[in-house]
Amino acid sequence: MMLSLVFWGCAQNDHEGPAVLFFGKTAEQSSGSGETRWDAAREASQVSACIIPAGENGIHYRHVGVPEIRGWGPSSITLAPDGAFWVADTAGARLLEVRPNCRLGRILSMPGHVVGIRDMVVTKNGIWILDAASQKPAVYLFDFEGFERSRLFLEDAETVTGLTLVDGAIAVEHEFGAYIEELAGWEASMSGRIHVYHTTSTGKLVAAIPADMSRPDASLGFILFDGRTIPVEVEHALGGLRFLGSAADGTFFVLAEEVAYDDAIRVDRTVWRFDAKGDFTGIARIDLARQFVRVEHDVAVGSDGRVYFVKTAKDRVEIRRLHFEDRLDPILPAGSRGAESEEAPLPPPAAACISRATIMDTAWAIHNNSKYLSATNVGGACSGRGKPRYMSVAGTYQSVPYDWGGFDSLADFNAAMHPKTGKAGDVNTAGVESCSRGLDCSGFVSRAWQRTTKYGTATLSQISYRLGSFSELVQGDALNYPGYHVVLFESFSSSSILALEATTTNHYDRVIYTIASWSDYDGFVPRRLNDVCH
Repeated sequence: MMLSLVFWGCAQNDHEGPAVLFFGKTAEQSSGSGETRWDAAREASQVSACIIPAGENGIHYRHVGVPEIRGWGPSSITLAPDGAFWVADTAGARLLEVRPNCRLGRILSMPGHVVGIRDMVVTKNGIWILDAASQKPAVYLFDFEGFERSRLFLEDAETVTGLTLVDGAIAVEHEFGAYIEELAGWEASMSGRIHVYHTTSTGKLVAAIPADMSRPDASLGFILFDGRTIPVEVEHALGGLRFLGSAADGTFFVLAEEVAYDDAIRVDRTVWRFDAKGDFTGIARIDLARQFVRVEHDVAVGSDGRVYFVKTAKDRVEIRRLHFEDRLDPILPAGSRGAESEEAPLPPPAAACISRATIMDTAWAIHNNSKYLSATNVGGACSGRGKPRYMSVAGTYQSVPYDWGGFDSLADFNAAMHPKTGKAGDVNTAGVESCSRGLDCSGFVSRAWQRTTKYGTATLSQISYRLGSFSELVQGDALNYPGYHVVLFESFSSSSILALEATTTNHYDRVIYTIASWSDYDGFVPRRLNDVCH
């Protein structure tokens, strides 16, 4: 069976039902209890959108609308066995429970050593947290009162993107589920068995294999299900294809990301539904253009076959139920497998060109930096500075911290960390402080590209040119969104891109080696340094 992923589109609000509910206190309250009264007609069976307000009583955002930095907010949504939603309010360092009737439940604040929640899974035993932003990434188990019960530090965790269950036991997903690694136990690191297949609720094995994005024609992928091979072909490029979960009756769901390119990368993010026999039964779209910020793990599958996603807006976050159609209208630009590249400059003289090895060696040296930071370096007085969250006490820290407006070379940063004077990093974007040191996103790429002058995301075009296709990306190129963010490309991976970047997202607050889905690069432009060696 050939499934052609030529998407057909549904109206934003055509099938989302009449009920839109808010949680939190309103003018209409039960006396003494502090709990909102609700019309019985708007209970769980009628709910199609729960609305969480933005702000101290709800979801937190960081750096949205600030130039030269990527704005971010919640990182993950999951469904508990009792039907409650749990949302990782990572920017607020806490977890929010939203009951099936949209009432606010528990709010669990995370301790300071949990730096940045990337994903979570809720079982009857508690809440499993993936903290990928700590200097030592870890998986935690918290009980429903917010007490830490277990902790396991992860080794070689740079490709770990999420959590899942294998036979009821917690496991980690690499490269958005391309393979799964069991955790050997709470006294050891990741040394368990590796799985390529996921298992549906009825015991069927399923794997999703996207196209090879380094090839000019990357339109074909496959779903492997119960001995069947289901070809998946799209109009443009199939950058992402991954298993999401299954319902109790064996219905399963796969997330697809179709990628096109005109003046920038364009992504169509959809969820496919298959019955227990592996037959396609419907499709739904998550409209990235309407998202205020991206949510990495934005879809949750219920045991009843209902699927929910997180819709972000300036003043709220909505948990909406997806409604599946037989077909959707296309939204990607037609005929856009590639774009006309900007005119490349004449190759520089061999003695003057910058080698890709030099670019990557510089980037990796910054990422791998190890420097002892004193109490003054970590928390000393520096008016207007925002201390990176991963820093706590004096000690040896890896990498170079994020500093908005920063353009330090590695040697300059290390020299500036005099035990009595230097201040490491600044995540406050109210101004550029002379007392803080480090790198922001464009400062990092400028340094990797061997510039002696800092270029911003809006001016990197002065020293680079746009590629004609994302398949042309190779080590040392960049993905740039003018006025917003830039990363240094390292390689393609399954359903994702590997890159080095200076970022505050999920409280990383430093230069990291990261893996992200194609949706994260919607609107970005692939660029190449003018004087790179050919």
